[in-house]
Amino acid sequence: MTPRRPLLLALALLAAPAWGQAPAEPPPLVDVGLAAATTPIPLGTRVEQAAQSLAVMQSTIDQATGRLEAAREAKDIVQVNCVTGKLAALEGLLGVARQARESLDEAAARSDRPLVEHAFAQIGIARARVESFRVQVEGCVGETSQYTGDTRLQLEVDPALRRDDPSRAEAQPAFLPVSTARPPAVSGSQ
Repeated sequence: MTPRRPLLLALALLAAPAWGQAPAEPPPLVDVGLAAATTPIPLGTRVEQAAQSLAVMQSTIDQATGRLEAAREAKDIVQVNCVTGKLAALEGLLGVARQARESLDEAAARSDRPLVEHAFAQIGIARARVESFRVQVEGCVGETSQYTGDTRLQLEVDPALRRDDPSRAEAQPAFLPVSTARPPAVSGSQ
């Protein structure tokens, strides 16, 4: 018998009962009531929600710009640097959200629900990141970031500590040196 022959024989035996029988019908689907709970949100509502999200993002950028102006007037370079970095990220996120809004409007005009949901999800992610950066901007200009003056350092040395300088101390060997002097000769008569 060739190596392929037992494999073909096994396949033939396994498939034999299926010959001549009608294909089995899949079991009926059971309705668990999820269809009513997951009704799709109308496309017009998604467009309105996207417009509201963009308005919130723009107001956050306006607020961050106001914080930047206040930091510049106070001539606080730490706050200016902090807010400038966050503001650049905010503007980038707003650009991403505006592109997603254009995509959402085009998809809504074609009634392409999957693309509308995808673009709306992009706007939602951008809005969440903008909210995170809004909190970070507030942290940049909050009370903890105020300059309170020069730092003073007061040093107290524990009196129990060693007072001499260990780098200048005389080195004392840890082991006694080995004597290299020859001992006196010992003769057999002594």
